[in-house]
Amino acid sequence: MGYFYHTILLNVVAALKPKSAAVIDVQRGGDTVALTVTVAQRPKLQARPQPLPQPGR
Repeated sequence: MGYFYHTILLNVVAALKPKSAAVIDVQRGGDTVALTVTVAQRPKLQARPQPLPQPGR
């Protein structure tokens, strides 16, 4: 179920415009904490280096 909520959160954040503010409520211990965040543009993913071929394979 955690993946489901993670996906929803990513989609909601992706719909926000960079430099806009949002309030996110998070659970910390037994308390709910309201965090105000400023949305930034997500950095582009960098390609992973390909592993070197192993000798004898």
